[in-house]
Amino acid sequence: MSQLACETSLSGAPGARYNVGMSGGSQKSAAELLATPIQFVKGVGPDRADLLRRLGLHSARDVLFFFPRGYEDMSELRPIEQLEEDRPC
Repeated sequence: MSQLACETSLSGAPGARYNVGMSGGSQKSAAELLATPIQFVKGVGPDRADLLRRLGLHSARDVLFFFPRGYEDMSELRPIEQLEEDRPC
């Protein structure tokens, strides 16, 4: 389909576009995209999906809302001579 055909408007307004092409003209809602199984997210294949499932991540929504349970504050870095034993840097 040519670029001109893609710019045709259903309402007749010049320059308005509608979604045509490989997707068949349908768009998924945000809820449908978030429910996508993790294996079908771009960059995630079957092997990585298995690893993510072990963490309890089964959908794109799960990955989006997966937060670390803790972190170390590295904003106050100290020189080596000021480090103390059994205390984080």
